[in-house]
Amino acid sequence: MSQQAEQLYRVVLSTGKVAYLREPLISDTETATAIAGKGAGDNHALIGVRLQKEMLKAILVMIETPVEGGNPIQKRPTLQEKEQLDKLITVPEYSQLIKVVNKLSGPGEGEAGNEPVIEFVAGGVK
Repeated sequence: MSQQAEQLYRVVLSTGKVAYLREPLISDTETATAIAGKGAGDNHALIGVRLQKEMLKAILVMIETPVEGGNPIQKRPTLQEKEQLDKLITVPEYSQLIKVVNKLSGPGEGEAGNEPVIEFVAGGVK
């Protein structure tokens, strides 16, 4: 039996970094919701922010950082590294990725302006 290649979304951020995200699963939503709700009480805004962050951590596969005059640095973050997103991405990059997470997770209203570019990568990444 042949192993199917990982199918990912390629997200080109405004900074030049490229993030590869996998398709969200229902179980990702359930897990993210459970984690987001812990300790948030009735603070729905906090739950919403945490839910988005947990979904990003669940579907983030790789980050590619451009290197001037060389090959980009590819990083497949570990679970521990995903817990410290500040060390992987900047706040503007995070905001762009959250927009993508929201688009992939369900219908939403698009915003005009500086949108990240989403491309489907049929063969995955090596």
